[in-house]
Amino acid sequence: MCLSVTILSMLLYLAERPPEVSTLHDDSVTLDSESDQLPAEQPEVAPVFIAEAQTPPTAPVSDQVFTLSPQFYNYGVVGVLALIIGLALGGFLFGGGGGISEEALRIAVREELAQQLSQVQLNTGPVDFMADNDPFLGPADAPVTVVEFSDFLCQYCGRHYEQTLRPLLEEYDGLIKYVYRDYPGVGGQYAVTSALAAECANDQGKFWDYHNILFENSSSLASDNLENILIGFAGELSLDVPTFTTCLQSRQHQDDIVLDRTDGLGRGVSGTPGFFINGRFLSGAQPIDTFRALINDELAKQGITPPGGSDS
Repeated sequence: MCLSVTILSMLLYLAERPPEVSTLHDDSVTLDSESDQLPAEQPEVAPVFIAEAQTPPTAPVSDQVFTLSPQFYNYGVVGVLALIIGLALGGFLFGGGGGISEEALRIAVREELAQQLSQVQLNTGPVDFMADNDPFLGPADAPVTVVEFSDFLCQYCGRHYEQTLRPLLEEYDGLIKYVYRDYPGVGGQYAVTSALAAECANDQGKFWDYHNILFENSSSLASDNLENILIGFAGELSLDVPTFTTCLQSRQHQDDIVLDRTDGLGRGVSGTPGFFINGRFLSGAQPIDTFRALINDELAKQGITPPGGSDS
């Protein structure tokens, strides 16, 4: 256990270092997102990130001999280290409890390794990358999967919801599976509690209705009266309020949220919103044309004509 503490101390030091952001000399490609490591007080200036396409690791295949690529080991190590960091920080971010036991940590690490191994494939085509078991819109077998890591109190996530999400879903109806995953950060404990509430609404089949009402009322969520506000939203959506309240107050889905956030950390998400489009990373509240370009490219790879008849 002493070794575990030493490793965690080193990882916490690394986690506190500012991320290195690659710079492309193209002023037209700048993105807005909110970092999950903001100081208590800051000017309202959005950090700028540069989009870089990333793909999940794959294994080469030769004469029916199954081998693992070096990228698998890199991604696996990063994923496991991020899991340890996330679980170590979970007690501080989510409150309650006395941290995580050594046995629970071993189990979580084994599960993460299994998940990394499951992503290695034998040229089977596009991967439903990082979709997990979270709520989604669209066909389960859609040719393009868009995974959003988001925070209900993040202003740039709200901008994406207001300006991009709905027209994107309408334009690519039947062609994309849109997955929502929790990445509470800038909203602190308010964001965590709001995410818990949305998961409780999901238990009653109303995640997306609750998702919408949270973003449409995000300015009211940073409140000491948040629990009552969230229960009120449940009433507005005609949920079973006693069941919802028990779920929320017991923090029933806290583990789900911790693992969502840890998964994002392990794959390079450092602020919200963050997106993966068939595994290609996109950071920030981008204009819809940026999403179109990546989605159309993924459709074209599969021989599917994008809406409007253009592949660019």
